[in-house]
Amino acid sequence: MCIRDRCGAERSRLRTVYPGTDAGPYEAVGEADESAPPAGPALVWAGGPVEPHLWEALALVRATEPGVRLRVVGAPPDTAGAVPEGVDVRPARGPEDYAAGAVVLLSGAVDGFPAALTEAMFCGRATVSPDVGAVREVIGGTGLVVPPRDPTALADACLALLGDPARRARLGAAARARALELFTVDQNVSAFGALYLEVLSRAPVHHTTPDPAVPFSHAAEGTTPLSVSPRSASPTWAGRP
Repeated sequence: MCIRDRCGAERSRLRTVYPGTDAGPYEAVGEADESAPPAGPALVWAGGPVEPHLWEALALVRATEPGVRLRVVGAPPDTAGAVPEGVDVRPARGPEDYAAGAVVLLSGAVDGFPAALTEAMFCGRATVSPDVGAVREVIGGTGLVVPPRDPTALADACLALLGDPARRARLGAAARARALELFTVDQNVSAFGALYLEVLSRAPVHHTTPDPAVPFSHAAEGTTPLSVSPRSASPTWAGRP
């Protein structure tokens, strides 16, 4: 049961408004030609601190595909010696982080809205994410979901996508289309605007004594039209006595 149900909210009155992201910076990567595999590492880990099961998953992947490399985007691990061979750790820079990999892996710890996941979607990348938080709601079937902190499942999902470029391309294209539909700034603003209009339409404010100091405090439709008598049907300048 989600928190909205525990708090007694009526489902019919709930509206979901997703955070908005400027899609412009991701367009070059998202619309790039994907006929050739991207240069650099094949896997990108983004969205949070490194967790131990990642190294286990990478070892399983490299046992089948020895040439696979991993780029970790964000803060480096606490101990430099813990980073295994084939791993490149660097600070987050932007869309080019996602361009470096064919598959983007989301951190196992997801608190709140997974912004890194939507960024990867804007970049048209196939994703592998843990089944936690709002992940399923965000990807909507455009990526693979695995049990959290399960290195075997994570490795199997990565190998499945690395070995099937056509599937990666389909999922990446679908992910970008979903992100452009739901997670842009324009969509966020439009959703809030619609909510404001809905609230105002259901609870209009009535002013019994409008305050002349407040602009538009008196609704135009609330003013009684002037009555026109037959005597005042024509203006004085038209010859009316």
